[in-house]
Amino acid sequence: MPKSMVFSFAFMTYGFAPNFFFDNLPTTSKAHAERSFKLAREKGLKYVNIGNRFLLSHYY
Repeated sequence: MPKSMVFSFAFMTYGFAPNFFFDNLPTTSKAHAERSFKLAREKGLKYVNIGNRFLLSHYY
């Protein structure tokens, strides 16, 4: 692919915290968020971020 056609985008993973309709679901685990971050970086994505880190749990 020519360099003029190369583009990049941001990949965001957010912590999920059910509060109302989905109160029977767990919050996003820290392990899952960190694994998705690592895999995205390994696959070559440059702009990777984990948002809402304060919502991440250690449940699973």
